[in-house]
Amino acid sequence: MLGGSGYIYILNADGSNYPGWPIRMDASYSYGLAIGDINGDGKAEIVASILGLISGSDERVFAYRSNGSLVKSWALGNRGWYISLADLNQDKIDEIIVAEAGKMHAFTLSGELPGWPVSNSAFHADNDEAIADINGDGKLEIAVGGFDDKVYVYDYQGKILPGWPQAGGDYHSHFAIGDLDRDGKQEIVSYSKDSNIYARRYDGSLYPGWPKATNKNIEQGTYVSLSDVNQDNYPEVIISNAGNYWKTHVFNKDGTYLSGWPKIWYNDSDGKMGSAESAAISGDINGDAKPDIIISIDTGWVYAVNADGSMIEGFPKKISSAIRTSPALADLDKDGKIELLAGDSQGYLYVWDIDQPFSESTMEWSFNRNDEKNNGYYISSKPVIPPFISDVQKSDGTALSQSVPVVFSSNNDYILYQATDETGLDGATLKVEVTYPGLDTPLSFTPKWIAADNGFFNNNGNEKSFVGWFFPSAFLLPRNDYQIRFSVDDTDTPSNSFTTSWYNITVVKPPIISGVQKEGGQLLNQDTAVTFSASTDYIFYKVEDETGINGASLKVEVTYPGLSTPLSFTSKWIDGVNGFFNPNASDKLLVGWLLPSILLSPRNDYQIRFSVDDVDMPSNNFSTPWYKIAVTE
Repeated sequence: MLGGSGYIYILNADGSNYPGWPIRMDASYSYGLAIGDINGDGKAEIVASILGLISGSDERVFAYRSNGSLVKSWALGNRGWYISLADLNQDKIDEIIVAEAGKMHAFTLSGELPGWPVSNSAFHADNDEAIADINGDGKLEIAVGGFDDKVYVYDYQGKILPGWPQAGGDYHSHFAIGDLDRDGKQEIVSYSKDSNIYARRYDGSLYPGWPKATNKNIEQGTYVSLSDVNQDNYPEVIISNAGNYWKTHVFNKDGTYLSGWPKIWYNDSDGKMGSAESAAISGDINGDAKPDIIISIDTGWVYAVNADGSMIEGFPKKISSAIRTSPALADLDKDGKIELLAGDSQGYLYVWDIDQPFSESTMEWSFNRNDEKNNGYYISSKPVIPPFISDVQKSDGTALSQSVPVVFSSNNDYILYQATDETGLDGATLKVEVTYPGLDTPLSFTPKWIAADNGFFNNNGNEKSFVGWFFPSAFLLPRNDYQIRFSVDDTDTPSNSFTTSWYNITVVKPPIISGVQKEGGQLLNQDTAVTFSASTDYIFYKVEDETGINGASLKVEVTYPGLSTPLSFTSKWIDGVNGFFNPNASDKLLVGWLLPSILLSPRNDYQIRFSVDDVDMPSNNFSTPWYKIAVTE
């Protein structure tokens, strides 16, 4: 289907006219074209906008049946260049969406949808709408740019969506909508007058890594296409533009350049640069099952390159005059092979046979707006990636188990795990639940985050693979019968929620020795020696946790200048009314004691320290600093 000079053509595969066509419109030039069912008869109609009426006083949009007969026309107050079709109200009949200066319409056979037209002084005849279910509510939304360089998003009732408008949407920008990260929600990619490319989430927030500066002015007529050209399972962003900066850009979803890009298009004959005045298309044309990039430029060349920018054999191809429209890929003659189409500024259509199989699965953006309704919507054949938590382990690498409890005894012991996909972003949060016998409702915690060089990130980062971490010993009392599990709780998309199995853990509180002092209350220190003279002078200190049971014992070491190996003693115990206990007591708070004047010869340069030496669990060992003491006769 072609438009131009006031005519619309529909051609058969052999180049002959389809019955009833061409038709002459009451205009000097036909501009926007789209195909859809606008009357509910189950057949496709052709909708066209025009430039320059030959007779009459108003600009119009026309709709024709497949036999060339007129269905209806709609009057516009001003020119409306680009046409999109979409079933906004879900009645299985397409509405006609077109913008003009100050308004955007949603025409039906009987007039317009309720809530339409939408009035906005930022609208222009050059607005090209992009349409998709952006926020996942099951209904279509419309994204459009404005004179004010903002992106506007409207629902099917003509109401602006929460979070919009946002900066970065010039009215010359031909948007694309697609799920950049495969989380089930769409991103909007647009160009701005500030020469940046923007990618925004459904709620108007910037997608991580964007906007992306192009360093030079991008002129009017900037086109966005999406395609997974490097087969990393995520679409790349392809930018082509007219004007005085003739580069095509290809970005990864995070805003970094794909290797081999950007590219400048030089003419083979004279070495001059060419301008891409239409959208790049993408599909596999060399049989490697990877989408290639095909782009036409105003000097009459059609280029086809691989994902790395290298030229595909048999390209570029030259035609007689400038190309200002997108090429297209199709199987016109139904022979199972690819045909490449391009039209020039003189009204000629060129068709090349490409001796490769035509496969819909690798035609990721096969013509200008990627579908016959001009919606600018990238539909991935790959499924949404659900969130997933894996590799749940203790910080020393021990995997958590559903049978044998893993012991956590130190405040430095933590649980880490890898979460894949958009967890932590777009409304998703990580959650930890802990239970034990007799507890009706599990305890709930929010984990912390680790940033690392291997792609893990904190919740303000851009990577999509990270580690959450949790310290059982810091949050839980000692028990040997805990169960713990980890969840992704996605409030925006509950179907994306994920929960691990219950794992068994034991929490043992780490030992701590504190309050080391001489009887009477004088604290030992590392600077000034505390003097012990009477046989009744003793040192006592408090020990918390499991010390004294399960293989643990208290130890005292004493050294002085010239002594190669410290003297070692086993501390004794006091049983008291304030919770102190001997090794056979059941309480978990105790005091160890030592009589320096009985055990040590008189000296003024002793150093002494106190330790928990746990033979069952060496990670629980604890030692105080060396303290200074003096022993006199």
